[in-house]
Amino acid sequence: MKKKFIIVYAILCSSFAFTQVGINTKNPQGVFNVDGGKDNPLTGTPTSIQQVNDFVVTSEGSVGIGITVPGSASALDITSSNKGILIPRLTTNQINAISTPSNGLQLMNTDTGCLQIYSTVSNKWNNLCPQSNVFVPKFIAYRTTDLTAMANNVRYNVVFNSLLFNELNTVGGSYNPSNGGFTLSPGLYEVSYGLIGISNDAGYQNNPATADIFIAAFENLSGDAAGSEIHGTSMEPNKGTTTANTRNSTLFKTFYFRNTTTQTFYLKAKFYNGTGGIISANKIFSGAASYNQPHLDNFISIKKLIE
Repeated sequence: MKKKFIIVYAILCSSFAFTQVGINTKNPQGVFNVDGGKDNPLTGTPTSIQQVNDFVVTSEGSVGIGITVPGSASALDITSSNKGILIPRLTTNQINAISTPSNGLQLMNTDTGCLQIYSTVSNKWNNLCPQSNVFVPKFIAYRTTDLTAMANNVRYNVVFNSLLFNELNTVGGSYNPSNGGFTLSPGLYEVSYGLIGISNDAGYQNNPATADIFIAAFENLSGDAAGSEIHGTSMEPNKGTTTANTRNSTLFKTFYFRNTTTQTFYLKAKFYNGTGGIISANKIFSGAASYNQPHLDNFISIKKLIE
């Protein structure tokens, strides 16, 4: 008798090990089926309305939510006519704090309003933005103090201390306010800048051949070293009248360039053929103080247009 009981028990256990499990339903549609609304039929396939509140795991390991027969090529099939999916929503700083993001990791950047997917091929976050709201990462800043550049023919980094927008970190870049370095990831950029140089040289007007010249360029080496990647160069001789002491040079430049590797650039300026001067923050020229008003002729704008 004891032997027969063991055999029957073994058969029942074996059968139970391979049975389907249903919660709130006696008619499970997979190896595991939760019928949240307790409205599935006792036999047959539930209607699409009845499936709305179902959770199913199939024998292939696919999961269906709101559907009892997940797509054969999907690991997760979610069906709904009035609900969506909420993925994690993080700020840019929180995203940057993820030390080792996995390939294909997805989230929403609440600062930019864009979905982001991480790629271990390019080692960066890729933005997915709606066409009507394309996010253009930008950096816009100006200076509130003059930059003294008294040495002749010496390049000076132009540092911008007042930031209006700094979104370079959303696309793998950064700005160093201590030396004016812009670290830019690969992509196509639009760069605009404006600078006012006030020369110490007062003898430029009567002899243009020896006029002090104000020069600026966007380069990939800091300080007086000449960069191998030079963009957006502009120059102009000082203008004005020596008697009124109104000498200045105003440079405005907009240019586009494609950066192929992540590197750091600097907006640099110098005076050539004279005795140096200042790169003005709020002076229009070296004349009466009544003309010295804060202005945005000293600025830089950087926009990343495409990867």
